[in-house]
Amino acid sequence: WDFKTVSKTLKSGGLFEELMCHSRRMLARTSFFFSGGLVGGRRVSSCEQTGVVRANCIDCLDRTNVAQFCMGVCALGEQLYALGVTDSPVLDPDSPVETIVVEMYEVMGDYLSLQYGGSQAHKVNALYRSNAFRAAMRKSLDLVTSFRRHYSNIFTDEEKQDAINLFLGKFVPEEGKLPLWELESDYY
Repeated sequence: WDFKTVSKTLKSGGLFEELMCHSRRMLARTSFFFSGGLVGGRRVSSCEQTGVVRANCIDCLDRTNVAQFCMGVCALGEQLYALGVTDSPVLDPDSPVETIVVEMYEVMGDYLSLQYGGSQAHKVNALYRSNAFRAAMRKSLDLVTSFRRHYSNIFTDEEKQDAINLFLGKFVPEEGKLPLWELESDYY
């Protein structure tokens, strides 16, 4: 399933609904672990998780974050329902629980984007809550974010890439060889 292709053909509200449907299908295939038992006076059978859902948009951290958000909301809704906390496996978008989850994913997205892209995340998690005014404001803020990322990638990305390569073990310092910061490229 290609989020990028689908996002070009659907408007934001339809895109969110499509993502949520896809997330529910993936959750139905993998399930989640639940030991079962007596919940709220009713007997609930156990569930066994049979897989893991991985989302990765190779060229866009923001799309990855929104896909993970949709999966997280679907899984949380199912888990709260299984525990007897809610009456439905689908969380209400206006519930305090979902508001907290949105805020958590936005903060996480900002930290990841600052680390990898040099700017805050595009606030795509709010795409299902947008009205015309918010959409116009969001586009302006996204333009500023895109400019910051472009600047960061041109002028500061080399040092970050060197640090990541050192951390991941792609570059291993050796006595008598050039240090990382003196190399011409990151091909070693």
